[in-house]
Amino acid sequence: MLDLLAAIGRVTASDVRASRDLPPFDASAMDGYAVMSNSFAGQGPWRLEVTGRIAAGDKPTQSFESSVRILTGAPVPHGFDTVVMQEKCRLDGDAIVIDQKPRTGQNVRITGEDVRRGELLLNAGITLKPQHLALLAGQGMAAIDVRRKVRIGLISTGARTARAG
Repeated sequence: MLDLLAAIGRVTASDVRASRDLPPFDASAMDGYAVMSNSFAGQGPWRLEVTGRIAAGDKPTQSFESSVRILTGAPVPHGFDTVVMQEKCRLDGDAIVIDQKPRTGQNVRITGEDVRRGELLLNAGITLKPQHLALLAGQGMAAIDVRRKVRIGLISTGARTARAG
């Protein structure tokens, strides 16, 4: 096993499979407001109360209603299925006003969308490049099995070889 930071240019010793889904949860693809698509009945514009805020790295434990301010990479709260870009909303006190009905699932990165748990990430025999190391780090790996570096020894005896006539 070799530390990832030292593994660039080295060759993988075995196949590497994903140990987790990426993203590991439904995540916001941009800054905006998480909403429930069933909130958009009838004709717009629609006014939805903002009931909380979630940033990347937060682990919301409470339940939310109506809409939630959400930042890029943040987990989409349970029951919400769409993120409306902040540029597509108008603030009105403690609420947002949305003129155009969003598409269900819009701006949401679904669990495992990039990588599924168990998926083959790298074959054995791959020379590791920076993008490979980033992929492995995203899986929480700190080290990887690599093949030994090839060692070559050269011995000079000083003897001359005779040439045939």
